[in-house]
Amino acid sequence: MDKTIGIPKEIKKDEGRISLTPKSVKNLSGIAEILIEEDAGLLAGYSNLDYKEAGGLIVQSKKDLFERSDVICKVKEPLEEDLQYLEEGHLIFGYLHLSSSFELTKKLMDTGLTGIAMELIWDNNNYPLLTPMSEIAGAIAFSKGFDFLEKEDVSEIKVVVVGCGVVGEAAVREALSKGCSVIAIDLDENKLKALRIKYKENESRVEFVRTNREVFNKFIEDADIVIGAVLVPGGKPPIVISNNHIRSMNSGSVVVDVAIDQGGCVEGIVPTTHSNPFIERDGVNVAAISNLPGSVPRKASIAISNEIEKYLPFFLHDNWIDEIRDNDTYQDSLQVHKGMLLSKAVSDSLGIALSTLI
Repeated sequence: MDKTIGIPKEIKKDEGRISLTPKSVKNLSGIAEILIEEDAGLLAGYSNLDYKEAGGLIVQSKKDLFERSDVICKVKEPLEEDLQYLEEGHLIFGYLHLSSSFELTKKLMDTGLTGIAMELIWDNNNYPLLTPMSEIAGAIAFSKGFDFLEKEDVSEIKVVVVGCGVVGEAAVREALSKGCSVIAIDLDENKLKALRIKYKENESRVEFVRTNREVFNKFIEDADIVIGAVLVPGGKPPIVISNNHIRSMNSGSVVVDVAIDQGGCVEGIVPTTHSNPFIERDGVNVAAISNLPGSVPRKASIAISNEIEKYLPFFLHDNWIDEIRDNDTYQDSLQVHKGMLLSKAVSDSLGIALSTLI
């Protein structure tokens, strides 16, 4: 086994996920040595013994784990404690979301390592590593808003979902399950038509619309809960909820920006946490939790791990860098390599010069 995979403990606040479950460690142990930082799986319900029995090696020190690993496989983007141990020879595989952070992008470039954004792996017309987390995030986003809203008659709650991708549809489903009325907005008319057919039995309580600015403003003004679910794959989303929109809303209403991982779609947004999810702005409660699925660590870890197990082995081959150029599944996931930024979406979002593999 030529490569060593390191699974560090996630250190982002309120993050309980782990990138590989014991089951996946067992399945991958034949092609790589796998190191797991001590207690990395506890919040997801996995003990050190579980990983040992699956063929993993428990490492007590984060520094030791990074020094002994070729590939760092983690869930969230590296924070300062991780960055100090990253080196030029490392390949980091995780949800990087570089378009939201100039500082992190530059640090990864300066280190000279290889950064793989697993959220941008594309297969069968789908982002297989992003989709399961988006489904969880959409449902939790609505639940956070619903639980914080002080309104007794559920049937009177008006929900507006901006963006009808995986996140948006999950939020719509959750809102309908609670008995709320929903307006879901998107620019893709074909997507809207498909959703109207799919949710025809709920047509008295949900509208799927493409709208003009004036009507959009009115929808936001009247909403009790607004879910911002705009996705630009690999890039920073546009601002669709402005400060004026927030000021126009009723006191006590709620806005949840699910696009915060990529920089957010609400003007002036700042990341929040599960511990302190909401910030009051002009009487409106605004949340932007950058690791929504982290609150259901067992379920989310299983979903992530099942997909990582399929796609990580590509990067364990010595010649993967030659194969990736013409590989539609993986080529967009390669973000930084040997000091170069290789993502046009990140370049456009952050103003960093784009390079090309020779």
